[in-house]
This record gives sequence, C-alpha cells and structure tokens, in this order.
Amino acid sequence: MLFAASTNPQADLSPIAGRIGPAPRDRDAARGDSHVRQQVQLVMLRPQAERRLPDRRVEKRMPFPYPVHITPVERDGRSQVGETLVVIGKHLSELGFDFYHTDPLPHRRVIASFEMPNGEWVALVLELNWCRFNHHGYYDSGGRFLNVAASPVPLIEDIKAEAALLARREFDSTE
Repeated sequence: MLFAASTNPQADLSPIAGRIGPAPRDRDAARGDSHVRQQVQLVMLRPQAERRLPDRRVEKRMPFPYPVHITPVERDGRSQVGETLVVIGKHLSELGFDFYHTDPLPHRRVIASFEMPNGEWVALVLELNWCRFNHHGYYDSGGRFLNVAASPVPLIEDIKAEAALLARREFDSTE
C-alpha cells in the first residue's frame, strides 16, 4: 500500500512514515524506482472526467499550464496595475484563454500578460465570460480575447525595483 486513505486528520500515518527515509542504494534503488514508475503510470492512465455537455468550441485549444499575469481593467478602460495577480493557465487558443485562480475576480475585463522566453511580454485584453468554483478549491475562469494591449507587467517590475532601491537607500542612510 502506497497511500493511506483517511478522512480523519488525526489518522496514524506511522506505517507510511516508517517507509520514508534515506534513498535506497543499488539494487533496492532500482526496485523502488520501478515501483514509483508503476504508481505514476497508474495516475497518468486514470480516466479523464467525462464532459456532461458537448464541447461547442471550434478553435483548437492547447494546454497552457504556465503563470500568467492578470490585470483588471475598469469600465473606463484604465488598468488597475496595483491589483495585478498571477494565475495558472489551463488552455490557450487563438480566440481565448482559461485559467485557475484562488479568489473571485470582480472585473469583467482584464489584461492577460504572457511572458515570452526572451523576457518580452505579450498582452491581450480578455473579456471574462464565465467563472466556476471547482471541487479542488480553485476558481476556473475564461473568456475571449478582444484586442492587443500594452502589458502593465514591466511597469509593475519597475515600480518594485524602484521601491527596493529606495528602501536600500533609506537603510544605508540610517547606518
């Protein structure tokens, strides 16, 4: 048995804890590695959740499990740079994006900023069309891209760097 299933937070896990220790050596390591691989394969082969409704999307989606900066946009079009948060992407298509986050989002429009490998940012205005709370304790939201925007993330990084510099100067002047 690899895992002990219990709803009791006070459950005795000592049988499991007793198996955790230094990494096994040589032949034992190969045997343990094989067992780990078997368990991971079981997880990877588990059935995916069945869709209750047919998928109406026509555009191709790709998994996108990367951090993305989300900046709320007010009704007057101003971005709320100070309220930028980082979410984890779920799927990306040419027309839209969906993602996971921990708190409800009160804004209907946001700027989604995607960091590129070269350090540049691609930012798109996203109109959020839906949000649902999932059974893992996260929100899952998504919507359609409306247009290209300037990413507020470099501005946020500049503000943080300037604040750190000012704090360092303040600290140095007190010594």
